[in-house]
Amino acid sequence: MPISTKECEYPGHCPFFGFWGRVREVIAVVVDQTSFADLINENKGFGITYIADWTI
Repeated sequence: MPISTKECEYPGHCPFFGFWGRVREVIAVVVDQTSFADLINENKGFGITYIADWTI
């Protein structure tokens, strides 16, 4: 996945711009590869009996 080439919206050098771009990309990969079924299965071992009914 390529790192965003969008320029920093603030004048001058943004030392963390590339870093936060990479963080957003990794988060997007995890979110894209995780289903609600995955989340339910992950939490079965914790004895959670209530699963919220989320509507998106």
